[in-house]
Amino acid sequence: MTPRVYLPGETAIHDWRHPLVPGLSKLQWQHHFIELPTFTFVGPFFVPGPRLCSHSTWKQGISCSKDTECELGDTDLEMANKNRRGLAKADLVMAHISGPISTQTMNDLDFALAQDKRVVLSITKGASELGISDICSRAHRVHQTEEQGLKSDFEFEVLDIRAALLYGDA
Repeated sequence: MTPRVYLPGETAIHDWRHPLVPGLSKLQWQHHFIELPTFTFVGPFFVPGPRLCSHSTWKQGISCSKDTECELGDTDLEMANKNRRGLAKADLVMAHISGPISTQTMNDLDFALAQDKRVVLSITKGASELGISDICSRAHRVHQTEEQGLKSDFEFEVLDIRAALLYGDA
């Protein structure tokens, strides 16, 4: 069984998700989930482009100013629904925290915890001093990591949730 993984957080062109989800930066948010050999990426999706235009906080990208708003034709509600469906289907929710946690990231983590999802945090040294003890105490596991350790932390968690799903411990 391939676990479904949601990776909350603010998105950027070269953010931490792209090395973990090959091809993510080229996909428009309208695409279906991304099937990979060891897991299925279920979100969040965003609007790719040179500016990662967002139009609202639900888009999880960089906001446009009104005079430069792009013409993609999608709606905030469609984007919010896609990301919420992905989060609701997730077997593993893993967040990489290297700075202050945004409201949207905290909402995603709270939603996942309320749904009894397996929530794992990967926290860099500087971020561990930001008063995030509440979310850490509620998480399934917390990795104190360096930036280069994120991929191995993530791979460990995917294998662990895969075993839990296969043997009924999820």
